[in-house]
Amino acid sequence: MALREIHRFMLTLPEPFNFPLTVAKPAGWHWSTPREVFEDGILWSGMYVR
Repeated sequence: MALREIHRFMLTLPEPFNFPLTVAKPAGWHWSTPREVFEDGILWSGMYVR
């Protein structure tokens, strides 16, 4: 299956916001977003919209 990109956006937030610390799931909350991946400073996520 080949997927195509439909839309992309970038968020820019003021300092001292710590994005890696914010998206870390230290409490084991992976069940709420099981397919979300944070690697190399990028949060990969998706959603289904009808």
